[in-house]
Amino acid sequence: MELARLVGVVPRSPFASTFTAFEAVLMGRNPHLGFFRYESEKDMTIALEAMMATRTGHLAGRRIGELSGGEIQSVVIARVLAQETQAILLDEPRPTWISPGR
Repeated sequence: MELARLVGVVPRSPFASTFTAFEAVLMGRNPHLGFFRYESEKDMTIALEAMMATRTGHLAGRRIGELSGGEIQSVVIARVLAQETQAILLDEPRPTWISPGR
């Protein structure tokens, strides 16, 4: 849990398609919760602010399975911003046109 407060990860395929975009972003607050604790108003506000920062607020009520790939990526970035870490690791494939020697 302590590591999740320091480093956030933006994976390629992050969520089950049944979560709403807001629920997915709110998951970023989990490292800040104690065991068997629910999100507070502060956590909800932080998640909404992260969605506004990534311009995904309008997607809050939509299911992940309904979103485009770019919209999902923006939601994932909002989640990691809501996590409030010191570092963010991005998992993005290298374009095929870049040769390994460069």
